[in-house]
Amino acid sequence: MHIVVEPLYSRRIKYHNCVVACCKSKSSGKDKFCCKHRRQYTKETNPAAYYYDMLKQNVKRRNIEFTLTLAEFRVFCERTGYLEIKGRNKNMGQIDRIRSTEGYHKDNIQVLCQKMNGRKRFIDKMLREKYGEKLTPEEQEKVEEFYKELQDSPNWVQNVKLDLPF
Repeated sequence: MHIVVEPLYSRRIKYHNCVVACCKSKSSGKDKFCCKHRRQYTKETNPAAYYYDMLKQNVKRRNIEFTLTLAEFRVFCERTGYLEIKGRNKNMGQIDRIRSTEGYHKDNIQVLCQKMNGRKRFIDKMLREKYGEKLTPEEQEKVEEFYKELQDSPNWVQNVKLDLPF
């Protein structure tokens, strides 16, 4: 979707109106767009910054630690191809924390499909119910190895029913 800017937008800027055709919203300060169209413009021109901002807002809402910088996020997107494979379909990519007890930082994020991420969340929930929040570092390592084995397995749906490795 492309934003259509009105041809005579200097007059709209003077009165702090959004310059997008048919938009009646006020723009903020010296910006020429309203909040809605600023987001659309950023999504089109700088998608990495847009999705970084969305992730950061979501993490803040969930009260999770977030130390990832925009530069680190850009490197992550280039390395994993996240911007090309992201989406809401069950086979599309999502950003996942490798260790769900830690926050979002460059060494703790990966791309998983939505289906696998949901199953990982289910396993984490089962672990917390069974052992509480008190996993030793050795047990946490075993859980991470278990996740890696599941990811490598072609039909890991059946493997979820297996007993955990400790």
